[in-house]
Amino acid sequence: DGWDPDSSTNVLIEDSSYEGGDDCVSIKSGWDCFGAALGRPAANITLRNLACKGPRAGIAIGSELSGGVHDVLVERIRFVDAGRMAHLKTGRTRGGAVSSVRFANLTAVGKM
Repeated sequence: DGWDPDSSTNVLIEDSSYEGGDDCVSIKSGWDCFGAALGRPAANITLRNLACKGPRAGIAIGSELSGGVHDVLVERIRFVDAGRMAHLKTGRTRGGAVSSVRFANLTAVGKM
């Protein structure tokens, strides 16, 4: 992954680029029972003006999200040859709530 804000609050990732074979940004909040016990969500995260290039290169939420994810803004992102723009990754045993996620002004070019 390019960036992995995990159980983090008040995060700004801005005016940057990623080129690689995995997710551009993967927002996480703890793994399974350990994340639930810690109880620290990923919250108040802004992703703005990013260029993401690669076969997966999307914005992912999860799959490690036992502490929950809320209040995320993703705006003005350019995806090049990305497998997907956004992905909510879930697991049957992982749990966690996701709320208040907003996507705006996403652009995809090349093959998807």
